[in-house]
Amino acid sequence: MQLLMIEDERILRVSLQDELRERGYEVHAFEDPLPALKFFSQNPVPIVISDIRLPHMDGIEVLSRIKAMDPDTSVILMTGYAEVSVAVDAMKKGAFDFLTKPFDMEELIIRLERACDLLVLRQENVRLRQTVTGTSLIGESEVIGQLRNSIETASSSDLTVLLTGETGTGKDLTAELIHNASSRSRRPFVKIACAQYSSTVLESELFGHVQGAFTGATRKKKGKFSLAPGGTVYLDDADDISPEIQVKLLRVLDEKIVEPVGSLQGTKVDTRIIASTKKDLTELIQRGRFRDDLYYRLNAFPIKLPPLRQHKEDIPALVRRFWDQMGHPEKSLTDDALLAAQAHSWPGNVRELKNITSRLALSCPTNLVSARDFPAELQEKDNERDEAGPETFVEVMASMERKILLEALRVAGGNQSKAARNLGMKLSTFRDRIARHTLSTNPAEQDNECD
Repeated sequence: MQLLMIEDERILRVSLQDELRERGYEVHAFEDPLPALKFFSQNPVPIVISDIRLPHMDGIEVLSRIKAMDPDTSVILMTGYAEVSVAVDAMKKGAFDFLTKPFDMEELIIRLERACDLLVLRQENVRLRQTVTGTSLIGESEVIGQLRNSIETASSSDLTVLLTGETGTGKDLTAELIHNASSRSRRPFVKIACAQYSSTVLESELFGHVQGAFTGATRKKKGKFSLAPGGTVYLDDADDISPEIQVKLLRVLDEKIVEPVGSLQGTKVDTRIIASTKKDLTELIQRGRFRDDLYYRLNAFPIKLPPLRQHKEDIPALVRRFWDQMGHPEKSLTDDALLAAQAHSWPGNVRELKNITSRLALSCPTNLVSARDFPAELQEKDNERDEAGPETFVEVMASMERKILLEALRVAGGNQSKAARNLGMKLSTFRDRIARHTLSTNPAEQDNECD
């Protein structure tokens, strides 16, 4: 690890430099802050150790200039003058830590190790945030962009998060992304599916139990909160938690205390909670099935996940990702298959899309997947559709394609080349589609057809 040291006392400077080099640090030592700052501007290092009393400028000014060049640099200040006001001023301006001379070498090493830990954590958070914005959360639609922003904001704080949304929208993935991009990322992420357990079993799973707490409790067991020290506990389907357990969960949120089943003594825990629900908790509150005080604490940072029908433009990218993950990068959707996918309502959301995509990868004998390769349930009538509208799957696709072509021609002022280019189609393919639908390229006639 590289660090920069500024100390005008030669004996102390050489002594510290030798000690730190023996411990594996690469030390760039300076007597004067001016050449030191010039060096830093050309060779930024993650840690700076500086005396307060220096020629030409003091350590507070050094701190300000370092932070202006690189806000993430950890600056440790040293002084022989134990002035509280100086220490407070330094910390307010961004000093990582403060040492009063004379100090033990081990004191400095402890602070350097903490600074190194912070550097590693920041680097990991950058990597994980790139994961959030790059590969794990797929889509470039507006609603997915808003979801990315919410995840980044939630990961930068320690607030309790409540994830809401329909089944299959990706609440589990969102919870993991928040944890992985947070300061708790190197600590455990523990998920518990609340709907899978009875009330009695869930209480033991969450809080643990002591030996003899109930029949069959032959030994002490740790709960999920105790298994995630410094980490995150994800309560999936929190709407299934019984009122009795809600009381104990409220104590965890309020006092950070976990009380095992059968014990009269609580234990302090440092755990963040992320919860998800498939039901409207405000309705459950009105029916007396969920505590309003618990809801308000869980809902400190709410995130609502969008259903797939609200961002169908992301379907091609999602399909591509699923096929890549399965080892079928050669597979692709034809135009009619894409129209079919965008015509479907996707009640099961992204989970349904993934299941069907996986099935197509295995069942379709060719690399080009067309609409006729889709499962029968996607090709049946939509009973919810207006009776006056198209009734069959083929008619739905034809109607949608006709509208898309008309709109493209209208925007392009009847220019077929421009319309084809805007749609990302070959001109020959575009003309074939126009001929199939017997569409006019006259803008006035297009308006009439749209009416």
